[in-house]
Amino acid sequence: MSQEHMERRTRSVREAADIVGISESKFWELVWSRKVRAIYVGRRCLIPIDAIEELLKTGTRED
Repeated sequence: MSQEHMERRTRSVREAADIVGISESKFWELVWSRKVRAIYVGRRCLIPIDAIEELLKTGTRED
């Protein structure tokens, strides 16, 4: 499957913060406190689209 036909299923922390409408530093706080699910690939932190949708729907993730 070519990349142009694949939908991105993750966003960077900066992109996720923009989607949610909060600062990047506040979003990092949510990631570090594990209130938002994140995927690390090396040093890169990616936020799954469904984790962003969950945050928008419920506030923060409950564990």
